[in-house]
Amino acid sequence: MLSIKKLRGKLGLSQQELADKIGVSRASMNWWESPECVSLTPRIQVAMCDIFKCDPIDLYGADNFRVKPHTNEERRRMIKYIESEMTDEEEG
Repeated sequence: MLSIKKLRGKLGLSQQELADKIGVSRASMNWWESPECVSLTPRIQVAMCDIFKCDPIDLYGADNFRVKPHTNEERRRMIKYIESEMTDEEEG
């Protein structure tokens, strides 16, 4: 399960406020906080990580991340990969 609701709560943001910051609908935010949602597009991952000042591990919750980096270097590579996927998504 994603940790968006928990992270959003720490910043004191409503679903609508976070949706406005990302540029999506509140309905999208509601879906992403539901237990049925298991992943986000790279663009949304990067936007949320920027807002929450976290990395994808924190966003998804370490227990839910399939591939857990063990070092800071592995975390940096994972973040770089997600950012490159976001660029590819925007171009294609």
